[in-house]
Amino acid sequence: APPEERPRLRPLGQIGGTYILVEGEEGLLIVDQHAAHERVLYERLRGEEVPCQRLLLPQVVELSEGEVETLLGQREVLGRCGFELEAFGPRTLAVKAIPTLIRAHEVKQVLQALAGELEEASEDGLERARKLLACRGAIKANTPLGEEDMRRLLEELEATPHPRTCPHGRPTAIEITLEELARRFKRE
Repeated sequence: APPEERPRLRPLGQIGGTYILVEGEEGLLIVDQHAAHERVLYERLRGEEVPCQRLLLPQVVELSEGEVETLLGQREVLGRCGFELEAFGPRTLAVKAIPTLIRAHEVKQVLQALAGELEEASEDGLERARKLLACRGAIKANTPLGEEDMRRLLEELEATPHPRTCPHGRPTAIEITLEELARRFKRE
């Protein structure tokens, strides 16, 4: 393909079901697929409308009284993240909608984690919720990806305002420049 049509980042393969090897303009990138996907999801959650899935039947979730109290107190924040919750007793919530990036079988664990994050909210509760949901919804380590999935993830990552770090500040990729490769292979 002519240079102007070539993608800026070209996936070469995957190592250990966790890292994507990428040919970049300056050399080789090794991308942490979880951190990269976490950044993409976080930016999506910061958008206007978080895609949510209404449940056919509300999922009844049993939690501690403190967790229920915290979550109900943060109902607006959780609503902006795609959840719809109602009290169903002092230790129970009826979950009517969930963000599409989490799976129905994960709802209880995610709500417990959110309650913990929101209870000690030293920073903006919405930011903490977005970071947690992005992490929970991101591709996990040891998940094989096809070439098209890798390409799409790289394109989505590059389109974010901060593609080099996940929302928690970890790097999404490390780079080995062509110069460094030449030096390491004693080609100077």
